[in-house]
Amino acid sequence: MKSILVRSLTLLLICGTLFCACACAANVNPPLKIVRGEPLNTEEPETNKPVEIVQPSFVGGESAFEPDGFLFSGRVFLMGDSTMCGAYSESRVEGVDIMGWGNPFADYFLQTDGDLSGVRVYNYGASGASSRSYLEISTTTGDSQTIRIYQYVMDHLKAGDYLVIQFGHNDEDQKTADQYTSAALSADEVGAQGTDETGVYSFEWVLETYYIKPCLERGAVPVLATPIATRDPLTGLGLTQRHQAYCEVMQALAERYGIPLLDLTEATRLYYENAVAEGGVRATEVLHAYTNENRTAIDQVHLSRYGAFVVAGLCAEEVRKTDLTLARFLLPEPSVVLTPRVN
Repeated sequence: MKSILVRSLTLLLICGTLFCACACAANVNPPLKIVRGEPLNTEEPETNKPVEIVQPSFVGGESAFEPDGFLFSGRVFLMGDSTMCGAYSESRVEGVDIMGWGNPFADYFLQTDGDLSGVRVYNYGASGASSRSYLEISTTTGDSQTIRIYQYVMDHLKAGDYLVIQFGHNDEDQKTADQYTSAALSADEVGAQGTDETGVYSFEWVLETYYIKPCLERGAVPVLATPIATRDPLTGLGLTQRHQAYCEVMQALAERYGIPLLDLTEATRLYYENAVAEGGVRATEVLHAYTNENRTAIDQVHLSRYGAFVVAGLCAEEVRKTDLTLARFLLPEPSVVLTPRVN
């Protein structure tokens, strides 16, 4: 009953402060995938069923991050790596308790309720992706179409949408040539293809060329999100040192283009620090998946279902700090609440 009252009050508040156009059902070809625990599944494509999309329009506020006359479409697209990704098979989710934060992110926002339409989150995070390799990742949809995820999203991204971009984890991997990008190379130091004389790509150039500029050209709002901390097995604390150079690039790009930055690196570091201070080294284990179905070892990088819920909440709080129209649709409390597993 409390949850129903809270949602009702939220609806009344938003009705009073926002002008809402009537929601209309819009068919897109091929249809996009609505994500509420049902991501674009790259492991089991047969589970991808075409869906109908509701496309509401909301008058935007006077956000410094949004163009003049911005009308929020109600759509939030996510591009990123496995820490965001929700495309894990049901058996793997149950076996090792793994989930990316992109799926529960939707639970922190007002959803469609009656005639009032809210936020729809489309999670296109991909396991193993860097900002470079994401550009070429393909999957097969339920109607047997092979699509390149990056191009698929860009083909459907429109004015009034948000695009949350989170890379860095796999860009840092110098051992994997097709993923690595350098945070030390500026866009001005590389050639027309984004590489220096040795063939190394610039992280700044890739983000600018393939994500920020195309998003702005479509009238959508790019939102940069820094990579989440990994877990130190000895202390339980969040490790962020490797991310710092990539975070600095994102910060510089956010300032240059006047776009929002969600600092999940610092948010997760602080969360881990507080959790360990209160509960000891093992307190942060519940935030992470296992490395095997016997559940004998903790995966220090990937999130558990509860960890995904927590990080999604941290991301929602980062959104709350902005003046984005999207922030108006944050619920006082998430519509779904997860509790930590018992190790």
